[in-house]
Amino acid sequence: MGTFEIAIYVLIGLGTILAFVTYRLLSEDKKRNKRDVRKINAIYVYIIFFMVICQVAILDHFSNNSKITVTNMDGRSISVANRKIILPWDEFFHEDTTQFYYSKEDGFSFRLPEGIRPEIERVHGFDAYLKGVNFETSPENMDAFLSFSRMKMALGCLVSDYQERPYEEALTCFRESTGISKFGSILKKSVSTKWEVAAPIKIGLEPRSRPMLANIFLLTDSNATDSSANSLSLSFIPYFGVTVFERSENETTDPAFSLANYFISTAANLIYDVEKLVADENNILMASKLQLKHVHFGSKTTTLDIHRWMELVQQENKVYLIEIAYSPQLDPRGMIWDDLKQAFESFKCYH
Repeated sequence: MGTFEIAIYVLIGLGTILAFVTYRLLSEDKKRNKRDVRKINAIYVYIIFFMVICQVAILDHFSNNSKITVTNMDGRSISVANRKIILPWDEFFHEDTTQFYYSKEDGFSFRLPEGIRPEIERVHGFDAYLKGVNFETSPENMDAFLSFSRMKMALGCLVSDYQERPYEEALTCFRESTGISKFGSILKKSVSTKWEVAAPIKIGLEPRSRPMLANIFLLTDSNATDSSANSLSLSFIPYFGVTVFERSENETTDPAFSLANYFISTAANLIYDVEKLVADENNILMASKLQLKHVHFGSKTTTLDIHRWMELVQQENKVYLIEIAYSPQLDPRGMIWDDLKQAFESFKCYH
């Protein structure tokens, strides 16, 4: 039996006792001495005191139920409002605005670490999406990484005659091909705000990673795998990001643009293993992980876990994609996680 159930039963019991004591007081005509009156008053005080405690426990239960909490396999938790409330901008300025990043144009805010005003990047359109798809890398790593991507099995832009296209050619192809798709036009209109919480960390993959790479990226050519694994070097950047998708009036009524379809088309990442997923009509919250074995960075060779947390929030004319990328192995003191978690949980929408 949980705290909530115990509080309910205790409250019912105390209420019954209080009613019984009151009944006895009203039904008896005899006069009472001061000692009896003090005892009765003490009983009343104790009963009311414990009833208040039970009521606080019940209210706390309902308050916690107004939040969604997702805990990943490593025990890290993110809690967000069950239903994001779209606030008027006047409400935001009741806060200490020096502690927040906010964009009236994009309609959101999130809390920053105390005393820090970081440089935050704001990018329009598909460039921002392609930069982050599949793996949190910088653009110069894209040529190497695209050769491993599952996306090439669905998108011909990445390959031509079984040869990987150069990054710029692939980007041009993406821009042209997405112009004729529903979600492509949405991506082109999107705006991404990205806060890189730490400096890029260079990551190298050893030949021993070949079985893992073949499993994750569906590689079949063992020779290509070995040579690629020998030469593959990536940069990981822990970050907090918000992407805003504008919705036209037609898109708000078209079933093809449901929140679930937004998730599948623009947020789902095919190489990450989903650990937890909680969803309702207006909110999707997900914890996922990509594990890379035999990775070396600095002088270490180890297993590297890349955690990605994502939330999709729907309002009348916008959809917000909130996400963080994080590696616990690169944050032994937990300071990066604290900053990312605070930004994620403090996110609010405005109009």
